[in-house]
Amino acid sequence: MTNWKKFKNHNFLGSWDVEGKDLVLTISGAGQQDVQNPSGKKEKCLVVSFAEDGYKPMIINSTNGKSIEKATGTPYIEQWPGHRIAIFTAKVSAFGDMVDALRIRDTEPVKTAPHICEDCGKEIRGYGDMDGETFAMYTKKRLGKELCYGCSIAESKKKETK
Repeated sequence: MTNWKKFKNHNFLGSWDVEGKDLVLTISGAGQQDVQNPSGKKEKCLVVSFAEDGYKPMIINSTNGKSIEKATGTPYIEQWPGHRIAIFTAKVSAFGDMVDALRIRDTEPVKTAPHICEDCGKEIRGYGDMDGETFAMYTKKRLGKELCYGCSIAESKKKETK
């Protein structure tokens, strides 16, 4: 017996990788690539890769290609690198059913100023399922100041010993 989930292509970004809120990533490259579909046949697809570590490339269908064109202001894939895109999931009708699909917002996300650790002065980065902004708000509420992960651990230990 073969589980249907075996047919997901886990080498590429899929709806199973994006949960809840928008995933904002920076395009590092775009080009045509041979991709093996679930039946084993190879087909040429437009694939976008990302500058941020740990994120798989994404196969771009025509709907998402149009959204990237609107978000970046250009239809030329050579001009996409350096632009940030917001990826989200949406229910779409496909294969006679409603399924989750990746979609791209048609506006480039506004880059917010980074939160700075009040102890060490470094930029606060995300931890776990929290992005940097969420982690900064979490430490502010829990510990009384915006802290990076390392400083938040040290601060927590200080509070435990008091």
